[in-house]
Amino acid sequence: MPKNSFNSTAGYNGNQNLPLPSTQISLTEEELKEYIRCKNDVFHFINTYVRIVHVDHGIVPFKMWPFQEEIVRSFEENRFVICKLARQSGKSTVVVCGYFLWYILFHETVSVAILANKESTSIQLLDRLKQSYELLPMFLKQGVEKWDQKLIKLSNGARVRAESTSASAIRGDSFNILFLDEFAFVPENIASDFMTSVFPTISSGKTTKLFIVSTPNGYNLFWRIWNDAEEKRNTYKAVGFDWRAVPDHDAEWEENMRRNLGSEMAWAQEFECSFQGSSNTLIPARKLETMSYATPIDDRGNFKIYTKPVRANEEGPAHIYIATIDVSQGHDLDYSVMCVFDVSVSPFRQVAVYRQNNISPQLFAPIVRDVCQMYCNAFVLVEINDVGITVADMLYSELEYENLLYIRAHPKRGQMLGGGFHPKSRLGLKMTGAVKRVGCSALRAMVEKDQLMIVDYDTIRELSTFVAKGPSWEAEPPAHDDCVMTLVLLGWLTSQAGFENYVGLSMRKMLMNQYQPVTLDTPFEGIFDPNGAPETIVDDGAVWDVGNMRDSEISDKFW
Repeated sequence: MPKNSFNSTAGYNGNQNLPLPSTQISLTEEELKEYIRCKNDVFHFINTYVRIVHVDHGIVPFKMWPFQEEIVRSFEENRFVICKLARQSGKSTVVVCGYFLWYILFHETVSVAILANKESTSIQLLDRLKQSYELLPMFLKQGVEKWDQKLIKLSNGARVRAESTSASAIRGDSFNILFLDEFAFVPENIASDFMTSVFPTISSGKTTKLFIVSTPNGYNLFWRIWNDAEEKRNTYKAVGFDWRAVPDHDAEWEENMRRNLGSEMAWAQEFECSFQGSSNTLIPARKLETMSYATPIDDRGNFKIYTKPVRANEEGPAHIYIATIDVSQGHDLDYSVMCVFDVSVSPFRQVAVYRQNNISPQLFAPIVRDVCQMYCNAFVLVEINDVGITVADMLYSELEYENLLYIRAHPKRGQMLGGGFHPKSRLGLKMTGAVKRVGCSALRAMVEKDQLMIVDYDTIRELSTFVAKGPSWEAEPPAHDDCVMTLVLLGWLTSQAGFENYVGLSMRKMLMNQYQPVTLDTPFEGIFDPNGAPETIVDDGAVWDVGNMRDSEISDKFW
């Protein structure tokens, strides 16, 4: 019930549309009935009394479309809601000018935070709420105590604050509702820090609500939360509508919008609400859309296990695993990544991933050994361009891990998979332009033909920004590609004639039998030229016999 009358000509800072807290109550019987009805019926309040400033038509009544009513209903009935909505769907209007306006008018001492990817955007949203407030009939208004650029406070104790989406922006304050607008456009590191620091505080209570609303923008935290909600891996209510939900968006509107956008990718993302990666990615967008990450069965932060190792038992032999290793300097820049694959059957499967950006090569090597021992003494392929050679040397010399894959330098054919000692053999693979082209080509072929199951969230996200760069492929700044490079190493490995000697399964031949030429925007040599295939080069095969090797569990001291 309002505490103030609004029959005074005075107003906050001289604005007669903003009543002062000190005025006396004076409501007619009809106004009192309407006030009570509005308090109990958010839909009646919005559809009857909310007015907005339209860019073309000026001040107009706001009438909710059916999908907007569903959004409001989801806010009322759920604590955690994520909305995936198309451009020009009135998503901010119905949330801010409709639901939040009603919420602060009819709930005492509540706090709402409007957060956006930019502070200026959140201030604009608050301005729109202010406009709708000023356009209300006087009998519905509360007195105004504060009416600042980033904060409004009403005489009933309710307040709304506008900030950027960052943990520091709202630290030390408490809110009944947190609204994250265009969350998909918040940089990944900021979005992750925000959720890590804020969500535990929210979820520890019983009433605080979190609403996330955005148009898709690539593969990021918004995409992850949305997918987890759809798969019932979290407690968010997922609400999604594309352009078809807007009644005045007809076929003519669609045609004009498509023509003006000039990009099918932009249309799919902005109006079809389809999650899209960067343009010209190694893995086509249509294939990226079908990828689904899995929940690790064991998540130790930097180390995620998706499938336990299958060891020898009465039902059959141990599975064969390959670990590919991309090593960084360990200075909070690029990541050191180890990806473990089960190559016993087709399709190959990503079973474990270690990813850390501040670990030295000297500490990384024992972790590689322990993980690979756990996975039935997995074969290991290390990229040795830089500090990777340190990891390879430590694995072999100090840690005495025997299942390192040797790479032989051929004078005409370049690097080739070859086992055993040889004057021109190395304990790992040097990443060259030729190796990368072959690895990328093989990786794309495997993914296209569903011969490789990728289940790690970080890996899929990196694939969405792994794009053509001249004659090669790399991460689109500021994204990383360290996980992807472990896939490229696997791709190169499967192209080698000697690969079948390790896995007992010729992935190379299998892919050749299924292969259809893949047209790439960036031309480079493929791997499927049978006339140019190198001969199998294998020395003493006993060095690769995993059946007699020791099995062990992971040492917890490394993570």
